[in-house]
Amino acid sequence: MEIVDKISEKAIKWLTEYILSLVKESKKNNLWEKSVRKACEATEGVDDSLADYIIKLPTIQRHFLWIISNKSLDNIYYSFIITIAVELCTFNIEKRYAVSLGMAILDNWFEMNGVNYQDIDIRNPIIGNKISDIVNNRERLYREYFLLYNDPIAKDIIRVYYPKNGESWISWNKEYSIDIKVNLSKGTEYGFCRIGFSYCRIDERDSTKFLKVAYVNEDREIYRFENDDMIGIDDKKILWVN
Repeated sequence: MEIVDKISEKAIKWLTEYILSLVKESKKNNLWEKSVRKACEATEGVDDSLADYIIKLPTIQRHFLWIISNKSLDNIYYSFIITIAVELCTFNIEKRYAVSLGMAILDNWFEMNGVNYQDIDIRNPIIGNKISDIVNNRERLYREYFLLYNDPIAKDIIRVYYPKNGESWISWNKEYSIDIKVNLSKGTEYGFCRIGFSYCRIDERDSTKFLKVAYVNEDREIYRFENDDMIGIDDKKILWVN
């Protein structure tokens, strides 16, 4: 058994600063912060420190960039709440706050921008109940979170090992893992490589190569499973070293 903690805080700090530099260029950034703070202020048991934490998270800012882009908003509530829940696992408060906070932040945002959000996916009772069930089961939550990064037409497979319910370590049991299809030539969006998880590449013969190096390249996380050579990679952008 092993607790996996190989994420570089230096890289996370760089990534946070990089994303914040992008969103600060948007006139809507203040409204986004206001949406987060308004939801936290209205939530009993939550103070400003949690709002500050949420605002700076790269995974949360990734959703803000999604919202202000020209991408479809299909699945936005589902993705956002699952992401909030995983981030709140750090404080063991995901069951209490994730669904209500996630919904409130997006509701606030759409209201402030005059967007009709009543027909977006989360308003469907079936989907809403599904999310509640997911948030109340850590193993299922982890699986659904990593599936947010799954690309069905990609050829590369990364197997993610996660802790079983009630534990904080990795047991290397395939039962507690999930295979995610990604395009390694493109990399993944922010948040796939995380503290507390382990990653290996699965080839066509089902043999495995564990992650050696991961680093940040502008808007992507890049992975190396065969070569741990870090020549040419900015030290502060190295996200993971095995």
